[in-house]
Amino acid sequence: MHDNSCAEITVTGRVQGVGFRAYAQREAIKLGLSGYVKNLPAGNKVFLEVEGGKEQIEKLSEVLSKGPLASSINEVEMKFSGSCQTLKGFTIRY
Repeated sequence: MHDNSCAEITVTGRVQGVGFRAYAQREAIKLGLSGYVKNLPAGNKVFLEVEGGKEQIEKLSEVLSKGPLASSINEVEMKFSGSCQTLKGFTIRY
């Protein structure tokens, strides 16, 4: 992939305890993205740092707005950043 973009995505709603991190990981890997996903202490937010093609990152954001069946998404915030960390793979952080 020649286009290397970086983004931070925060998803708010019923996203903890519903398999959201595994869902996000699976979808990111399907799109060929690298990065990580983790729960935030607030209890209703999940944070992702994602690297890859800009178009794929935007697709991931769309997919995350649907979420897995048990989730309920209120908001997806995405912010592209200029500094990539060159992350390998896509992991769930605890």
